[in-house]
Amino acid sequence: MVQQNENNSRTRNRSNTESDASSPRDRLAEELRKQKFAYIIGGSLIGIIILIVLIGYYREFYTPPRVVAGEVRGVTFTMGDLVQRIRVLQGLNRYQEDYMLDLSSTPFEFLQKLIHVEILKQAAPGLGISISESEIEEELKKQFYPEIQPGQETGSNQLEQEFQSNYSSFLTATNLTKSEYESILGEVLRDRKLTLSFFATIESPQAQTEIALIVLDRYSGTPPEELRGRIETEGFEAIAAELNQSDGYFGWVPEKAFPEFNDFLYPSEGEAPKIGTISDPIIQDSGVFIVKILSYDESKEVEDPVKYKLAMEAVKTWQATQLQTGSEDGWVKINFNSDKYAWVTNQVKLTAPRTNN
Repeated sequence: MVQQNENNSRTRNRSNTESDASSPRDRLAEELRKQKFAYIIGGSLIGIIILIVLIGYYREFYTPPRVVAGEVRGVTFTMGDLVQRIRVLQGLNRYQEDYMLDLSSTPFEFLQKLIHVEILKQAAPGLGISISESEIEEELKKQFYPEIQPGQETGSNQLEQEFQSNYSSFLTATNLTKSEYESILGEVLRDRKLTLSFFATIESPQAQTEIALIVLDRYSGTPPEELRGRIETEGFEAIAAELNQSDGYFGWVPEKAFPEFNDFLYPSEGEAPKIGTISDPIIQDSGVFIVKILSYDESKEVEDPVKYKLAMEAVKTWQATQLQTGSEDGWVKINFNSDKYAWVTNQVKLTAPRTNN
């Protein structure tokens, strides 16, 4: 019996010893399992974060520039093209004092501009409009060729070197390549030729109305209705003089030359306004106008500045008609919404010139 008890005691002691010896190993194994689990969780979280960053980068920087914003007969303009064109404007104007880009309207206006440019480029051969390299070169020399001093030869190497230096400095300052700027010049010349083609068709003489005009900035703080009331008591000329606009005399205006107040001068319905009639304030994006009729509906020769204004308005009408026709027939497409607008605006802000304000 005593022997059996001793044996049982030895067995219990051995079991306790083995239990005490295995306990640290178990704890170590458990700790390793916990660390492994923590590494897995941590790695997964890091992977998720990296994935989110990559998706954000893809959506923010890779995908948007390649999204088509507009199309004219298969020629596409991406969001990146639109940002690049606005940055060109920034480059051309960043050294002008008080220049500020209006991002509330610029992105959509520039998309329309890109579409108008491409429409005219495709229509140019049918309109008899072409641009040669020599015309581009001539335009460049008008802008960058140095002024010839008395006694200096017009074909000297020095003048050519100064021309190239001036042009190169301009490209560096505006961050444009030679091909980019000369492409822009081609657009300008093409548009100019279209305007001149309309200029040549302006009828002269034609019926015109002689007017005086008061012009207010929309944000001048001067209440237009209050000013209009003062005209009744103090006179049109007196108010014009007070605003440093002399007596307000403007000149002879044919129909359609100035859409801002065309409806007042040439109403489509009702009686024509009489001599001496003064308009109510005409509020437009370009300003606030108060018009006084001095003479009405007389046949007069159209002066060249007014003829050119008529031609520019004809170009705008042509562009609007082409855009509408193209949209209806499906060869012009515009793919633009508020999200794309916001993306373009943010990208442009990244390269906007810093101000001291």
